[in-house]
Formats: sequence, C-alpha cells, structure tokens
Amino acid sequence: VASPDGAYAYNVYQGLKGQAKARVQTAVPGTTTTISDGLLLGREYCWQLRTVIVGYESVESVDSNEACKTFPPIPAAPAALTVH
Repeated sequence: VASPDGAYAYNVYQGLKGQAKARVQTAVPGTTTTISDGLLLGREYCWQLRTVIVGYESVESVDSNEACKTFPPIPAAPAALTVH
C-alpha cells in the first residue's frame, strides 16, 4: 500500500537510555525536527524513528537504530566571587 503521491513521514519516539520510548511527534515530513520539551539536564535521552506512509500514520515500520545524547547538568555556581 502506498499513498497516492508516495509520500513518507516519520513518527519520532523518545525515552531515557535503556527504557521504553514514547511517541513525541507524529508524521514528521522531513529528516530534521526539533524536540525541546520534557528534556532534563543530566540525563541521557535516546530517539528512534518509524517510517509511515502519509495518510496511514497508524501503520509503522520497525524501529530505526537508536540515537542518544546526554544533556550535561548545569555546573554549580562558584563558591566565592571577588571583584577588584
């Protein structure tokens, strides 16, 4: 089954490394997207994609490979500040 124009899109799944992924975006039309909600510093998040045919978004491919990124914690403030 293919969409009339052969268009494909991607469902994006996100989760902490080693844990189940939840869908965070549906039918992303291209290969670039931005995800900034729900990310906490000091954690390693991973993403996977599933290809869908536009118009049939509930039918997904198998998971892509997993891509991960660690968001480092914010460094502590200096203990003392001196102004000369």
